[in-house]
Amino acid sequence: MTATDARPAAAPSPASARPRYDAPALHQFAMALTARAGLGEAMGRAVTDVLIEGDLLGHDTHGLHLLAGYLRELGRGRSA
Repeated sequence: MTATDARPAAAPSPASARPRYDAPALHQFAMALTARAGLGEAMGRAVTDVLIEGDLLGHDTHGLHLLAGYLRELGRGRSA
């Protein structure tokens, strides 16, 4: 590799460049998924509220992406 072949690493994308989704629409979708999995409305709302809040606060590791794993475990008869 020569000096002319070297290219600067791409700068990370700013948070504003990430896609944005409507929080109420995501909430409604997550509620429908939890209901379909058999959770009662109160429990589904509690789970959904916490996950959406995590995303809105910027805590991507604690957000809605966790719902798939929770639903998978519920489908296997286990709680996540």
